[in-house]
Amino acid sequence: MAKVKVEIHQLIDNEDTFWKAFMSYEAIVRKYGKINPTQYQKVYECEREDYDATLDGIYEEFNIRHPEDYKAHSLSVSDVIVRTDESGATAYYVNDFGFKDVTDVFIKKE
Repeated sequence: MAKVKVEIHQLIDNEDTFWKAFMSYEAIVRKYGKINPTQYQKVYECEREDYDATLDGIYEEFNIRHPEDYKAHSLSVSDVIVRTDESGATAYYVNDFGFKDVTDVFIKKE
């Protein structure tokens, strides 16, 4: 099995992001135009070979059965999952139902 790197990004807790926390992707876009990656901080990163790195698997782990070294809040709406494997990095907004691909906004092109 190939290695997969997973990052969890959550909104920085300040007055600019307070009202954005836990908003659906559609509500963010309607009110603010798009998500702003500079308003997020990486709160966790892991890399493993035996990892259930599907989006649903990541959601379950970081919402229900946190790793011992995970200190952030449970994975919730408005958080972003960045998943990197041999084909590259992709980013997904945790939406109220499912996930929204935000790779084009969240991942810097080099």
